[in-house]
Amino acid sequence: MDSKSQDSLAQDAPLKECGSFSLPVHIFATQDEYLVEVEMQGIDTEALEIVLDGNDLTISGRRSPPSAEEGSWTLDALHFRRLFKLHEQIDVQKINAALHYGLLRLRFPIPEQVQPRKISITE
Repeated sequence: MDSKSQDSLAQDAPLKECGSFSLPVHIFATQDEYLVEVEMQGIDTEALEIVLDGNDLTISGRRSPPSAEEGSWTLDALHFRRLFKLHEQIDVQKINAALHYGLLRLRFPIPEQVQPRKISITE
């Protein structure tokens, strides 16, 4: 998928990015859910916070520099904050977040009543 298509997907999704620091974020949509993946190399769960306030979802955290005993370090220390505006069709009670191997995955289920459905025709 080219970058123009990805930008279009991000604009069409019920998530709008409002943050200023740019961690790589990928947004995917299926019939059942939206999936947001945020690349977070070197960040662990203790340094990460995800807060839902109304329709505002904020992801913030930090990556600390290593202590002198740890030797050389290729990742810089950083602080970040990303804000997403959630659309009303997201089921906020069922949002799921998991961090594995530097990739944060957030799943936003779309309630069944707003999912596309086939309507049968009777004679």
